[in-house]
Amino acid sequence: MRRQESLWLKFIRYWFGIDSRLDERQLAEVERIGNNAYIVFSLTEMIMVLISLCFAFTTQLALAYYFLVLATAILILLLWGYTNFALNKLQILHIEITPDERPKAVRTILDFWSLQV
Repeated sequence: MRRQESLWLKFIRYWFGIDSRLDERQLAEVERIGNNAYIVFSLTEMIMVLISLCFAFTTQLALAYYFLVLATAILILLLWGYTNFALNKLQILHIEITPDERPKAVRTILDFWSLQV
């Protein structure tokens, strides 16, 4: 019996460009990577808010605001790099095709990018 795919899983597959369905191992790895990124983001964001509050109460309020915005942007970029590195290391984003499927895959890619422009 096939389990119905959730909307969140469809979004993840679309976001990372995964065309095929994820098997149980791939799904578990994607969830593990997402959980790790969420925990790191939450803890780091908490620390950044505390530092920002210290800046706000001791020095200028603008400095606290700029620190929080810049630190959050840097953190998001670092976590984006981590998720991409981890997914590439596990080869979840790699799609194996046979030589017979190559023309169809190239046509699909060209159609996708022609719609984006």
